[in-house]
Amino acid sequence: MTTPVSSSEQSQPLQPPTPPVHPFVELASSPYLLPSVLLCLGIGSHAVNGIVSNAILPSIIREVGGQERAFWIFSLFQVASILSGTVTGTFKGRLGARQLFVMASLVLAAGSVLAGAAATLELLLVGRFLQGFGEGMIVAVIYAVIPQLYPERLVATVFSLTALVWAVAAGIGPVAAGLLTEAWSWRAAYYINLPLVFVLLVLAAVVMPREDGERTATSRKDMDMLPRLALIAVAVLTISFVGEVRSIGAGALYLVIGLTILALVRIWDRKAHSPFIPKTAFQLSGIIGLVMWILLLIAMASSVRMVYGNAILQSLWGLGVTEAAYAMATLAFAWTVAAWFVASVQDVRQRALLICVGISFIALALASMALALAAGSLPLFVASCILSGLGSGLSNQFLTRSVMFSASHQDRDRASGILPTLSNAGIAIGAALSALLAAISGLSAPGTSELVTAEAAVQAGPVVFGTMALLAGIAALFTFKLRTSLIR
Repeated sequence: MTTPVSSSEQSQPLQPPTPPVHPFVELASSPYLLPSVLLCLGIGSHAVNGIVSNAILPSIIREVGGQERAFWIFSLFQVASILSGTVTGTFKGRLGARQLFVMASLVLAAGSVLAGAAATLELLLVGRFLQGFGEGMIVAVIYAVIPQLYPERLVATVFSLTALVWAVAAGIGPVAAGLLTEAWSWRAAYYINLPLVFVLLVLAAVVMPREDGERTATSRKDMDMLPRLALIAVAVLTISFVGEVRSIGAGALYLVIGLTILALVRIWDRKAHSPFIPKTAFQLSGIIGLVMWILLLIAMASSVRMVYGNAILQSLWGLGVTEAAYAMATLAFAWTVAAWFVASVQDVRQRALLICVGISFIALALASMALALAAGSLPLFVASCILSGLGSGLSNQFLTRSVMFSASHQDRDRASGILPTLSNAGIAIGAALSALLAAISGLSAPGTSELVTAEAAVQAGPVVFGTMALLAGIAALFTFKLRTSLIR
């Protein structure tokens, strides 16, 4: 039987279907515009502060001295970021996201003022520690509130946006640092954080979720957070110090001691009243544990490119500082392009496949970098950077999203907030391992003015890069187990 159609319905013209809106376009519209601006500024600040400090280091050393301790300008920032990121998930439940974000922003401002005004390297190091603590907490809070600010269908695109932020930071960071230093002083690179903090505070008042937190009184059971945090600091500093020693035996000892301390802290944390990370972290039987292993291994493997990539480009192929920086930045640009094209993928099976393909690309890229060094081929090395960026763009946003929406409500803050900290820790461990491998293979060049010589890059570079490619290969194998868990 046919349903009669009213005359009013007959008179209405058929409406064409509304064309789908690309997720990136949706992020730029209400109600997601201001949260997206906050995300870009918070993560962009962290990216630029790291890149700028690399660029202005020679100017800092010329003015305040301390060349033998310059390593700590980066290490203390990294250690502080790891510490604050580790506790963010726990403190967010106690204080609320907005209060914690405001506190972190003020710590960043204090550290920037101290670093910018420092007359000695010691004061600069204190300022850098405060900067790192504030930056680490800002990024961790942003990650923790993403599931509250965005619907699940947009979360993968949000992480694609972070890749764009890193690409822009890599593109403008060195140039901006040079202009600020020439126009005024290296100190301007730190003072520029002050207007940024003001904007972050204003946005936090509008964007950050209104939550009061549990506001539970600190109990004796909570007091074990302090020794756990202290042990994490000792472990990361011990691991970071591997890059400073000249003895292979001492370097190996530092690395083993640091990793052992981290393992013991993890066991302690699982039994603690207020754990820093989810209890299922690093368990290979679940999604969260698998993703954390994949992210950690990839960060460790990729650190060899971060530590030695620029130096190799300059020594082996004669590129200038800016040319080398932009050659390495092709990775970030490729990441952004790939992330744009896959941002709208919603099918679980397709996302799981992209994770497998992406991580495999990263492992293949590191292996092809080893081949590029053996062959002395600059085009192959740059192509490998691009391939690595494509791999990250295809997989990263889906990996992080799977953690956020696999965690229980109780563990979601900890699981989300620990993700950037996990990457920082992987980079620190991987940098130490790379330094140790470089010392064993002869890639590093003690007694010369260069980090890597052209001869060492050709002879020892393939061994170091190839070894780190194996770590990425293990991560790639884990993705196939993860794929089964995701589509089950």
